[in-house]
Amino acid sequence: MSSSTDLEFLNVTETTSMLKFTWVPPDAAVTGYRVMYGQKGATEQLSPSPGPADRSAVIEGLQAGTMYKVEIITIGVRRESLPLIGRNATEPDECATVNGRCDHICSNIPGGYRCLCRNGFVLMTDAHGCGVCGHCQGGKDCDPMSGVCSTGCRDGWKSRLCNKAVGPPMDLAVTDITDEGFKVTWSPSPDLELEGYRVEVSGLDMVTAVNQSTAEASLPVVGLSPETDYVIRVTALFSSGGWRSQSEAATILTETAAVPTTTPAPADTNEQTSQRTSFLSTQPATSTQQHTLEAVKGDAVTPTVDASTEQRRRLTTVLSPSLSTTAGPLGLENDGGFSPTYPSSTKTKNTKASRGRPPVVSIATPVDQGLGHSMDSIYAASVSSNPQDVLKMLAQVSHTQ
Repeated sequence: MSSSTDLEFLNVTETTSMLKFTWVPPDAAVTGYRVMYGQKGATEQLSPSPGPADRSAVIEGLQAGTMYKVEIITIGVRRESLPLIGRNATEPDECATVNGRCDHICSNIPGGYRCLCRNGFVLMTDAHGCGVCGHCQGGKDCDPMSGVCSTGCRDGWKSRLCNKAVGPPMDLAVTDITDEGFKVTWSPSPDLELEGYRVEVSGLDMVTAVNQSTAEASLPVVGLSPETDYVIRVTALFSSGGWRSQSEAATILTETAAVPTTTPAPADTNEQTSQRTSFLSTQPATSTQQHTLEAVKGDAVTPTVDASTEQRRRLTTVLSPSLSTTAGPLGLENDGGFSPTYPSSTKTKNTKASRGRPPVVSIATPVDQGLGHSMDSIYAASVSSNPQDVLKMLAQVSHTQ
């Protein structure tokens, strides 16, 4: 019976306590195989034995790093072949000694070993130590081999491993506040991996009014409502080795101004201007101020006369004995003014007939003339257009006469 050929041992990566090998059967009828193995001599038999169709076998439970002898005997219909002999050692167990100097897990591999780390840790650059994973977004664990956070870094951390801290923008301030907006400023970051900033403005109801990115260290914000409180958040953006991250947000609260209102100063009315002018004037009323004189009886209206001449005539009419029987009574107008009735002329014999009655003739006597001079003095001394003041002065003159 011919023996099998081409015995070949395979690399075992699962464990260090196993041998795996293959062979080529002879060109003859084979009913089975018998496999013997041992460290010095092949004294132990593999059980169960390989069948006639098998071309490989595995021996388990061996010692790591130990040389073994393996014999394969081919069994025919009536006879057995000579053994096919081979030798091979199991993989050495580097992890058997001080765990291979690994912090967490030591795993044997063909030709050596490898250190691994538990979840939440990453293998350090020395290939033996395990460090805490970076600060991954959402509290997820980083990859135990690469240390990469598949979900990205939490705010305030950057780099591929999310293990470099970054601070928020500093010196956040609000200036140029109006009823429609304001200007947000902050100190620029010296970080060389800085990409820019993001500014978010929202009301107290957390409804976002502005969400804008900028490369500058300031941003004007417009289009807001007056007299409204706003929360401002400024975040620094980074790109480290192709991995994007951001800082924690710097926050400040401010309020827009009220809408400005302008109240114009009231303009002086013509009446107010006239009152000021009359108060400041020390001269008699001008000829442009005219009065309409009405007769006591009848509805005849005398022509308008100059105000200064009219005042003299009124005074003469009141004091003249000859006119006291013909002149109308003294009366007060609606506005408190002096409103006597008298003939249209006191110094002319030419008269005008009033409607429905004969004309009245006024003759000035020497006493009247004396009083007339007194009237001129009274008028010259008087600077008031109030009839009550004039009456008081008339009374003084009558006592001296």
